[in-house]
Amino acid sequence: MDLTSSDKKILQYYLGLDSQFFRSLIRIAHETGVSIKTVQRANQKLRDMGVLRWISGNGDRQTKGVRAQVNAYSLEFNKMG
Repeated sequence: MDLTSSDKKILQYYLGLDSQFFRSLIRIAHETGVSIKTVQRANQKLRDMGVLRWISGNGDRQTKGVRAQVNAYSLEFNKMG
């Protein structure tokens, strides 16, 4: 599976973080200079390649007394070789 330049930019951003990190799609998009949709497509591609895992947060939802949680990501370095 070929990576686009945006996919590579996002992967490079992830590699600059800890192997496990917590980020919202909005923050990733802002910090990489791409759209949220581009981040979503790149995440899906990286997941399909076995490089990225994540647990979706509930960033849009605000329940009374409960803080929204951002996505929890994990890079799978053993799959990147």
